[in-house]
Amino acid sequence: MKEKYSNYFRWGMTIFTIIICSILFFFFIFRLDTILGFLGKISDILTPIILGASIAYLINPLVTVTDKSLFSVCKRCHIPVKMSGFIAMAVSITLWLGLLIAGISLLFSMIVPELYSSILKLAGDFRNYVTVITDFINRHLENNPEILEGFPVCNYINQFELFNSKTKDLNFCVESFFRAYGLGSKLVRPVTAESGMAALKKCGKKIYSTNINVSFLCNDNNVSLFDVKCKISAGFRHQVRCHLAWVGLPIVGDNLYNSYEVQKSASEKKSNS
Repeated sequence: MKEKYSNYFRWGMTIFTIIICSILFFFFIFRLDTILGFLGKISDILTPIILGASIAYLINPLVTVTDKSLFSVCKRCHIPVKMSGFIAMAVSITLWLGLLIAGISLLFSMIVPELYSSILKLAGDFRNYVTVITDFINRHLENNPEILEGFPVCNYINQFELFNSKTKDLNFCVESFFRAYGLGSKLVRPVTAESGMAALKKCGKKIYSTNINVSFLCNDNNVSLFDVKCKISAGFRHQVRCHLAWVGLPIVGDNLYNSYEVQKSASEKKSNS
């Protein structure tokens, strides 16, 4: 009979413990900000104590050695034992605390001026940093029309494949929807599933494909030139020009989809005006 009730008691205590632990767990989760705030206040209160204990621990060996030496000197001077112990301990603590404070002060006197001058220099050069970063972003955007002019991310081709195409032909097929783009809808842009709902709403329902064959020709002023052959079954306005620009192979002289030609044309207009 005792064993039977003993089992009930153990099961009851187990269930009770689980319930208490669950309550404490959910209390901790839902009152996490309050608990962290309380722990932060405790930490603020204990910080001076912890700092003092750390300093005492660090200088204790030095104080002990100095205390023994001074105690021996006081004894040789026939100072009473009790007074010798007090003097030795007081002088040792004062000496090493003073040296510690002096060392910290010297360290700060060396670091703070350098830190101050570094902050002033950083603040003075901040405008230059902004200019450099702005120029970098502008150059990056100029060299990446898909970012500058609304092209979606292209996953069909990369620079490594173009490099390899110097020794062998490269064949691939580009597919996308199309939408009108720009002032007066004079341009078009490819649209993919990653373009977002706004772009997908503006395009048609038909997918247009361009089969591309790439052969390396030569390097002209550090610019790689390729012979590109394209084949389409059903066409959209500017489809080939747009698809080639999208994959990073803009047509030489194309002042609508070749970013270099667009920039050149804009610079000429600016200089003429």
